[in-house]
Amino acid sequence: MENQRLKFIIFYLVLMVHSTVGFGQFLQQSPREGSVTGKVDSVVFKNYNIIRNGNAEVREFNDWCRYIYDSKGVLAQGHFSDEEEMSSGYFREVHSYSADGYLTSVVNFNKTNELEGEETYTFDPSMREVQVNEAKIVTTVMKLDGTGNVIKTTNYHDSNKPFSTLDYKYDAKGLCIESVQSWANSAAVQKIIYEYDTNQNLIKETTYNNSKLSAIYTYTYIKFDQFQNWLIQRSYRNGILYSETERTVSYL
Repeated sequence: MENQRLKFIIFYLVLMVHSTVGFGQFLQQSPREGSVTGKVDSVVFKNYNIIRNGNAEVREFNDWCRYIYDSKGVLAQGHFSDEEEMSSGYFREVHSYSADGYLTSVVNFNKTNELEGEETYTFDPSMREVQVNEAKIVTTVMKLDGTGNVIKTTNYHDSNKPFSTLDYKYDAKGLCIESVQSWANSAAVQKIIYEYDTNQNLIKETTYNNSKLSAIYTYTYIKFDQFQNWLIQRSYRNGILYSETERTVSYL
């Protein structure tokens, strides 16, 4: 179950809100979830796997998450569940910030509201570097550029030795256009190229493993709200539909 919660975090943690100060100075934006315009109160994602049954497409619930923002547009809490009805509750994160708006901690609670753990974020302005600690152990070190984009992430396990690194590139609009991941104990390298439409929605991910084309993911958007924020995203792997995400945006 813990691995399921971590999967939610990886895919959904950062959502950029155009009209406010970026709340996630120390968190990498997920291009797949995209940005949202307007004064946002909360955003809910429901993700479904698409299962083929003959010529029919059957939706199978996969996971759910909700992000709640304060009056300044800063992410206050994240809720996560692998149950569509959430009868047994949901995982919860509470985000805290310094007086100048920098993320300082993320506290995690399980489905019965018991404390699970806490990550603390320490920013060194002179080094443009963020250190993330969990239970007094360094788990991640992030390097930032002058605009606050994360350009390098180094991940650690239960030692002082790096386990993996991720390098990012951005275009003039601040959109992530390339990520390259490598591992300390492997010669493997994974590179992903990201492409966007004119509304800055992700439309294509091209993945290479050791310089060889691995997969092409494409994304289409079939429903939008009054602010032109997408509400339904369909995901394809090598041209085959495999998932659909519903996004509900509530405004202040």
